[in-house]
Amino acid sequence: MLLLATTGHAGTAPAHSPDAGWAPLIERLAADGFSREHVESLFARLGKSYSSAPMGHKIRAMYNRKFAPPKAAASSRSKASKTPPIYPGVLVPANLKRARTFLERYHYSLARMEKRFGVPREIAVGLMLVETRLGSYLGKEHAFLNLASLAASDSLDKLRPELAGLKLTAKRKTWACKRIESKSSWAYAELKALITYCDSNELDPVSMPGSIYGAVGICQFMPSNILRFGVDGNGDGKVNLFHVQDAVHSLANYLKFHGWKSGLPRTSQNKVLRHYNNSRTYANTILAVADALR
Repeated sequence: MLLLATTGHAGTAPAHSPDAGWAPLIERLAADGFSREHVESLFARLGKSYSSAPMGHKIRAMYNRKFAPPKAAASSRSKASKTPPIYPGVLVPANLKRARTFLERYHYSLARMEKRFGVPREIAVGLMLVETRLGSYLGKEHAFLNLASLAASDSLDKLRPELAGLKLTAKRKTWACKRIESKSSWAYAELKALITYCDSNELDPVSMPGSIYGAVGICQFMPSNILRFGVDGNGDGKVNLFHVQDAVHSLANYLKFHGWKSGLPRTSQNKVLRHYNNSRTYANTILAVADALR
């Protein structure tokens, strides 16, 4: 079933030329083998000029975490708590009702996934509930635009307006330059993966919703992970993570690759789920939802 209607193929002719700020990125993509005409068409259809804001937001947040004064030690009472922390607002009756309805509606697809990959259906549903509320919230950003913005923000000079007010000593400036280079290179690889994925599956990257850092679909995969772990779960010859069948098979393939198997103890289940998002609270929440659904 298609939960999100995607537009036509990304080769639609542009109504105007791309913003000049995208020119270096277009040149880089063309040099790496992408059709210049195709890439120019994608950027022209964005209808937006280059902005360093996404990278500035990321680097500023990293800077504050890195150089903020240390927090006061947690109280002994909170340290002694034996209740695993979970995200607030997830394990509520309305969400659990939606999840049980989802389990019933997609019983056949979930059963096939479970048999093929060994991942319990309750875990798969719990993961998608946490990620996108089972497809009802797919991100308010556009994956292509954000990844392109991050990829194009490849130097400190481009980010100076975004980082105004930070005390960039010589050492901190070196730190910032390394982080900017690393994040830009990562985003460029993900942007290439997104274009490749969409071209191969007749999807439109420009209109595709996603997270602020480019994760897409009901299961919120980064594009490079779609190329590695994406599965055609409904047998239509394509991988579309906005289809429930493809999403559940793909996330199960990912979890199996990272160590999920029958009989895993709770601590090991938590460890595998943290490959998806390295947060103990994230993994605890999925496991808590799965427990409630059994």
